[in-house]
Amino acid sequence: MKLSDTLLQQEGLSMAHDGTTYCGTRGEYTFLILMGRNELVVSVLRGGEEPEKDDFRDLVKARPELSGCKTAGTRVIFSLRPGAAAKSYAGKIHTLLPELLSFLHENGYENCCELSHAVGATVGCMTGGVPQLVAPALFTELSRKADQNERIQAETPENIGRGILGALIGGLIGAAAIVLIGQLGYVAAISGMVLGYCTIGGYRRGAGKLSALGIAVSVVVMLAAVYLGNRADIAIAAAKELDLTFGQAFAWMHELVDTDAYRNNLITLYLFSAIGAVPAAFNAHKIAREKGRVYRIGE
Repeated sequence: MKLSDTLLQQEGLSMAHDGTTYCGTRGEYTFLILMGRNELVVSVLRGGEEPEKDDFRDLVKARPELSGCKTAGTRVIFSLRPGAAAKSYAGKIHTLLPELLSFLHENGYENCCELSHAVGATVGCMTGGVPQLVAPALFTELSRKADQNERIQAETPENIGRGILGALIGGLIGAAAIVLIGQLGYVAAISGMVLGYCTIGGYRRGAGKLSALGIAVSVVVMLAAVYLGNRADIAIAAAKELDLTFGQAFAWMHELVDTDAYRNNLITLYLFSAIGAVPAAFNAHKIAREKGRVYRIGE
């Protein structure tokens, strides 16, 4: 059985849309499990005071499932030791949960909202992609505001001019990354990732939203950035080798470099850039879609 199935079925947890964030309730406490970070999170107060990580030092030492602990406001973040297999990892969580929550109860820690600090029941939710533990009434208010902002965003016209400007600035940054990595002697997918994030991210920030038109504009800018970045990279190398100025080397490119070698290098760079930029483009689109979204984990 997969770890996700174990947590959902045997532990009765709920899973967020990202597939790595889980939420559960045991008695008076609600907690989060962040699989991507190997963390278990609670939000508590003791006597109205925020917790200190030193308060949990003995617990961490006594529990082999834990490797550390840190606090941030009312959040107590326990670092989980990953298991060698899903079954062993799920077993660690199953063993740890009752001991940890019993420790909280016996030491006077009360479940609370991490935003308002209101003591009482909380719900696990995602707010703009960030997992949080908040009071039910506050979650309702956050959801209402998120829906309102989404309607306003949908009605706000896309600023195509500023979006193109943002994409061009991002493309220049990506082209600079291609040149820098090329001067180090590499043709890497990382340059495509940088190009994808900068170009699409630049359009989204400039236009205020990311539409199909924005993606199309960004792709055109990326194609041009790869071409210019590759040409600039070769021109720099040729200028050093032949004692020319950069302008001369850039302008005389096809007279200085073997045409087949130039074309093959450009094709290779386009391929590597696609490998890096396409996932970056989808991720940027996903981030734009999740921004400002509020939902209860498990719904």
